Amino acid sequence: MDRKFPGESLIFLVSQPRAGSTLLQRILAAHPAIDTAAEPWLMLYPLYALREHAVTAEFGFRGFRTGLQDFLEAYGGGKATYLAAVRAWADVLYGTALHRGQGRYFLDKTPRYHLIMPDLVQVYPEARYVFLLRNPLAVLRSLKQAFLKEDYDGLWLFRGDLIDGPTNLLTGIETLGERSCVVHYEGLVTAPDETIRRVCDFLALSYSEEMLEYGDVAAPAGTFGDPVGIHQHSRPVTSSLDKWRQLAMNDQDRFFALAYLRALGPDVLERMGYSFAELEQALQANEPVDARHLIAWETMLRPPDTWTRREQLKVARARALQAYGMGFGTLRFLRENALTLVRTLIPV
Repeated sequence: MDRKFPGESLIFLVSQPRAGSTLLQRILAAHPAIDTAAEPWLMLYPLYALREHAVTAEFGFRGFRTGLQDFLEAYGGGKATYLAAVRAWADVLYGTALHRGQGRYFLDKTPRYHLIMPDLVQVYPEARYVFLLRNPLAVLRSLKQAFLKEDYDGLWLFRGDLIDGPTNLLTGIETLGERSCVVHYEGLVTAPDETIRRVCDFLALSYSEEMLEYGDVAAPAGTFGDPVGIHQHSRPVTSSLDKWRQLAMNDQDRFFALAYLRALGPDVLERMGYSFAELEQALQANEPVDARHLIAWETMLRPPDTWTRREQLKVARARALQAYGMGFGTLRFLRENALTLVRTLIPV
């Protein structure tokens, strides 16, 4: 491909996972000027190569990064040259996609681009950025329903999305200013006509009400995206708007929701457009939660192979009590963990 790819033809749709990005993507993809794929993930690995850690690879990521840094410092022209090389590589891929499609824009909907926002903006400063925000408690509840077991196995895999995601998105929004468009999920489903019309204005595209009937348009090719909700409807609905309130109905859910809310803090919530006080109040019940019988939020945000022996026992006890009640749950816990309990009391 010998034509230079115009970065103005790129739209990046960025959000936390489970924030409704598939819905917004499907609506925008109904416009004839926009081509898209389910979730390309193209920019994540090449830009993550500059990080010190957080990548697992068979060849050893730290060694790879050291070799890359040595080369860039001695012969490669530093980070700026590397980003230019990433741009040249991505231009070929995005340019090919745009050439094979029929649209004027290519929409890359990859929620986890929030992890690489500063570098992504450096590579494509002229691209158009659409940020989708959603009540973080709704994100937590949706993650649990879609990807996690009832006991929150795997929560640690989403630590960056949950804890860092909101701040990363806000930093991107504040950095880009008028070069970005901010959409709230709540506005998307309660006032879709007004919301999509505003996005179209930002993209300099004509708006059509038919865009909201996303079910009439073929889904983007690819594996990733919402595996559940998007197929239940053919246009935006409000049925999922308040499902996050179900977190208040279960002690463990409520404990985690309150811990998550407080980990983000009032400032982040307010900057996102949500009221910390109102969300906290909605979660509070008349009786306090007895944390002794619950799994700790901080523990579940770490991989299980990093848990101490005491943390393993606390998690096992909480799960047994929640599944079988105080009496039988205690007996089951003691029977299944007797050896570990002895080793904890008598270190070997």
